[in-house]
Amino acid sequence: MIYASTKIVRIPSLNRQKIQIPANFSGLNNLYKILDTVEKESNYSVGQWATEITPWDNLVEHGRSVFGEHWVFFHIANIASGIKSKSETCKGFSELFDRSVSLCRRARYARLRSGTASYWQKLFQQADDLIDKMFAILLITTWGSKKTLEQFASSIDNYLKNLSLEDWQRLYKSVEESVSITQQSNTRVIIFNVKLLPEILDPRTVTLLSIRSNHPKDLYSRYINDINEYDETDLYVLQHWQDVAIELLGEAQISWQSALNIISKSYMKGVVSERYAYQKFIRIVSTDSLPDDIANKIARQPEHYPGFLVAAAEAKCRNIVASKIVKVGEIARRDKWFST
Repeated sequence: MIYASTKIVRIPSLNRQKIQIPANFSGLNNLYKILDTVEKESNYSVGQWATEITPWDNLVEHGRSVFGEHWVFFHIANIASGIKSKSETCKGFSELFDRSVSLCRRARYARLRSGTASYWQKLFQQADDLIDKMFAILLITTWGSKKTLEQFASSIDNYLKNLSLEDWQRLYKSVEESVSITQQSNTRVIIFNVKLLPEILDPRTVTLLSIRSNHPKDLYSRYINDINEYDETDLYVLQHWQDVAIELLGEAQISWQSALNIISKSYMKGVVSERYAYQKFIRIVSTDSLPDDIANKIARQPEHYPGFLVAAAEAKCRNIVASKIVKVGEIARRDKWFST
């Protein structure tokens, strides 16, 4: 079985002995070892994967023993820590940065302390290695309670703004995927009290907090100037806030002009629209809500805006023109063409 995005593709069993010309490259044997582990652990049921740490632990620990400390294993451990179990408390794994013991069990222990401020305070004081800092931020951002995230926003901010672009984007993707997988529960929904957050936060920090937020309008309103003045070319930050702006626009929570600024900036910085972006956009935002002056502005400078927005503006402009057309019959009656 091959897992790709949300689809599962089933293929016949592969027998290496029957492959006449096997691939030959450095690390092939290590790859075979991992595939053997994946095949073995796939015998666990879905229910076991959802409630037991063992299959996750077996997979990650074997991977670490073969390939070392790579980010993918921290990513998997973070997701594994969210299993639904009252017995898997992993109390013997309280030291998150002790690499001599199970990574998944360390993550599980941390996840169960999502609201314990003293635990996270200790972690931020201990974190020294780059990957340890990233792992701590991944865990607290994915699982931290509302109060915990509000309290440690400054600590998170200090780490994030110093990450390289590559490390930041790696962390962002992990947080986004982890939260999307685990956000079904109502306990995972957060509405931040923005008054308790620092007055100034790096756009990276606001972006990660927004991923956990069920009401991004508050974050948007609080940090709109920082977002609008963001002059980097980080497509992850720009894409995220473009999506938020469109969502808020569809809910009539922000003005068209405010949304236009972010959408245009994102596009000009290099954010590329996904396939069927126009169809998705008009399902969220009615073109009827597009003000005439904004539609004309977009139509006059189409090079400043993504295709889906230009298409929406053109549709609105056509409607404007059509609404001003007077039917021939009405003109005839008005001008008395056929009166005698």
